[in-house]
Amino acid sequence: MHADRTRAGRPLTVMMIMTGTIDLRNLLGRLNARSYEDLGEIAAAWRVPVTSRDRGTQVSALYRAMTRPTIMREMWDAFPAPARQLLQTVIAAGDEGLTVDEVATALEQPVDEIRIELGNLYRAGLIASEGSFLTLPVGESPVVFVPRELAAAISGVREELERGDIS
Repeated sequence: MHADRTRAGRPLTVMMIMTGTIDLRNLLGRLNARSYEDLGEIAAAWRVPVTSRDRGTQVSALYRAMTRPTIMREMWDAFPAPARQLLQTVIAAGDEGLTVDEVATALEQPVDEIRIELGNLYRAGLIASEGSFLTLPVGESPVVFVPRELAAAISGVREELERGDIS
């Protein structure tokens, strides 16, 4: 996309990106939309030292770590089976994503348990959501998805494992 990109003739703003009123399914866009506190939680989950106060530097460090195959493999190996299954279900939905209810139905699990697990994965930066309860019309649920780069990294790890690579 270009710096002068628009949506319906209006320029895109940081607020549009942060409130989920535009569709950014990539990891970089999602990290940039997160608060400093969220970035700290993500860094802790991925064991990435973020000593800089500069937001761009923090996002860059997280992006590099989260898309590195060896680090994703470590994360994947550490996930409990239910978290893996949940991620695979959301990845299988592609760019369309799923609502919490749809994830619960697909996994045949109670919505409350799915909501807790999605929250854990969100705090680790692995799940993103389209919209929030503050930006969506009343009665609509946010759609969750795995950012494209993470979905590709997870798929790569799964393919390795299926080939028998246990290194």
